[in-house]
Amino acid sequence: MEPVVAMVIGGTRSGKSEIAEKLFMQWAGSGCNPAIYVATGPAHIEGDEAWAERLAAHRARRPSTWKTLEIDTIDELARQLDIADVPVLVDSLTLVGASVDSRDHGLDSLVQAIERRRRNSLLTVLVADEVGLSVHPVFSAGIAFQDQAGIANSSVASVCDSVLLAVAGWVVELSRLPGSPFRSSQGSRQ
Repeated sequence: MEPVVAMVIGGTRSGKSEIAEKLFMQWAGSGCNPAIYVATGPAHIEGDEAWAERLAAHRARRPSTWKTLEIDTIDELARQLDIADVPVLVDSLTLVGASVDSRDHGLDSLVQAIERRRRNSLLTVLVADEVGLSVHPVFSAGIAFQDQAGIANSSVASVCDSVLLAVAGWVVELSRLPGSPFRSSQGSRQ
């Protein structure tokens, strides 16, 4: 059985976005129209050609019929997930998830919106960076970003049917590993 809510996590250039897009199209079926693609990064960074090339590659891979929403806050993401009644692909949770602190209720609102989509059988695929597997920051702002991204990933993963880790273009389904605290793709707790 295919998951209703899936999360694809991985490091930089791990292939997570492309993997998530392929799975989304496979699970949504029939061209997945209509569908919503939620982009959380900036649409333009002055003088950053590498960023522009990444965005162009992402745009080229997805159907032009998908509606694209650009969102920069966790509250707006939760609101859009609540009102969307079509399949949604979010790339990436990292920028909005790491922007909150532990006193912020935005993460709770996001988790609740994702859980409602799961209960209503609305396909949702979420992409996130696993930031703790690389070089560790030495400055407090970097440490706080990494910590909040990890908290957001754990919170969101707890309501997913499937959690996949992308490493060097390969995928490991974490939710199927023995002892996993997450739902399996059959929707039950292990």
